[in-house]
Amino acid sequence: MLTKKQKRNNWILTVVLLIVSLLFLFPVIWMLANSFKPDAAITADMNSMAAFIPPALNGNFFENYVSVLTNTGFVRYMCNTLFETISSIVISF
Repeated sequence: MLTKKQKRNNWILTVVLLIVSLLFLFPVIWMLANSFKPDAAITADMNSMAAFIPPALNGNFFENYVSVLTNTGFVRYMCNTLFETISSIVISF
């Protein structure tokens, strides 16, 4: 059975850890929200909370992802990574 002091300390620790985890998640949330926007929209929203809100769903919502998949060798690089990973695992046994 936990004493009142231990319960209070557990609550304080929980709150502190939640705050710290939000600080670490901050850049990930920002990158994900801005990955759907064109460059001009990212720089225009930099000084407001709109930087954390993805754009409205329209025909160009996934344009950045389509561009990466079609104009670069990203798919080939991912296949190479998967091949090397699977090869390493198989060889290690």
